Amino acid sequence: MNVTAIVRELAEQHPNSVIKELPPGGNAKEIVCEIPAKSSEHSKAIAVIDESQPHFHRKTDEHYKILRGQLRLFIDNVEHVMNPGDIHIVKPNQVHYAIGDATVVEVDCYPAYSLDDHFLV
Repeated sequence: MNVTAIVRELAEQHPNSVIKELPPGGNAKEIVCEIPAKSSEHSKAIAVIDESQPHFHRKTDEHYKILRGQLRLFIDNVEHVMNPGDIHIVKPNQVHYAIGDATVVEVDCYPAYSLDDHFLV
């Protein structure tokens, strides 16, 4: 993953967003561009994923929509292969992670994403 190029592209496409490299400190496997939320009921992010860490949310539904590339989304140990245009909803308490190749994913969260509702496994 070309982190520098991806961060630059996301910053140009989504000014005023917050861009995070995960894990922080180099060798990012996921880049998340948090688009400013308009309400506490909904938030949106663009994620570029090589590999995300297994985690779950107690309150949040996450709607994954593939914008570019292919994603292997694992939910409660079941693999879902996703291609551009595909949408999958991850419900609260479902352990999930994803594997891609700089795959670009739009993630809509209901209610809005909160770090307090993000639990690593």
